[in-house]
Amino acid sequence: MISQCILLAIIFQAAHSRRLLENEASKCDQCAAYAFQLGISTKKACWNCDCGDGNRICGCIHCKNEPKPLRTKYVLLTEGGSRPCEKPGLRTITDKAECGKAVVSLGLSDESPKVATQSENDRLFGCRMQSFGSPFWLNTKEDPKWAKPASKVHKAICAEIKYVLLTEGGSRPCEKPGLRTITEKDECGKAAVSLGLSNESPKVATQSENDRLFGCRMQSFGSPFWLNTKEDPKWAKPASKVHKAICAEIEYVLLTEGGSRPCEKPGLRTITEKDECGKAAHVLGLSDESPKVATQSENDRLFGCRMQSFGSPFWLNTKEDPKWAKPASKVHKAICARE
Repeated sequence: MISQCILLAIIFQAAHSRRLLENEASKCDQCAAYAFQLGISTKKACWNCDCGDGNRICGCIHCKNEPKPLRTKYVLLTEGGSRPCEKPGLRTITDKAECGKAVVSLGLSDESPKVATQSENDRLFGCRMQSFGSPFWLNTKEDPKWAKPASKVHKAICAEIKYVLLTEGGSRPCEKPGLRTITEKDECGKAAVSLGLSNESPKVATQSENDRLFGCRMQSFGSPFWLNTKEDPKWAKPASKVHKAICAEIEYVLLTEGGSRPCEKPGLRTITEKDECGKAAHVLGLSDESPKVATQSENDRLFGCRMQSFGSPFWLNTKEDPKWAKPASKVHKAICARE
């Protein structure tokens, strides 16, 4: 009887310890995400439990993981038009590999499944799961003319867009590697909900003023949520705890096929800045920290950011129209930004 009680106590303690470790891991991932955006070490994130955006996370100083953004989340939709993922906070999956990854992430398959591709007018655009035949499909037809909307038969698989809140930066605080400025009113409201700043889609006021930072923001007085469309505000103060900038994170993808300008396809963008190339390599887990990126302007290398399998791994080629460059491959992998 005593031995049984001891055994139960050990099992309970093990389960409790495991839960604590899981919570610690989740907390450290959040610390790492804050550190990544600020360009600091994970241990220095959320100093004195203050993350600077109203969120409080204590204990970042004990985290040992490197700064890194949170993983992409995916959602399954059973309603919407022929392009159901084109709504604030979501994006259409246009890459076959990501479609498979999303399927596994959602628990729809135990392992990376076979994803069939098509370009048809009678199926919704992007990644989907259907209830008959081969389950997982990617339709590359951007404007399917007579496709039925997402339903319980044809479920759309979409990627969530991640957002961050900044309390520092210039008048265009979201213009840094890995971030983009929110310029749509609907997305500004959705971002506020995603960040937990509002329980439901809030009213977003619009303006075009020189004394406010460009893009979506939350201010500490008056109406909280604003979108300033003035692209170059002349005397705007930088982001602060009074005027917090709401930015969208940019995601990156690695391509092993395509022409000499492989990132020039729907939903992708060529990386042309050295800093962003390094940050993209770090986000993709290709380097433990932001790596050294060599630059060149050559006709025999693909345009933009790449990772090669020999010599210095990370390169940025600024030659926009390389005349005899070979396409992206397993030797020269293109690193692209998602739009």
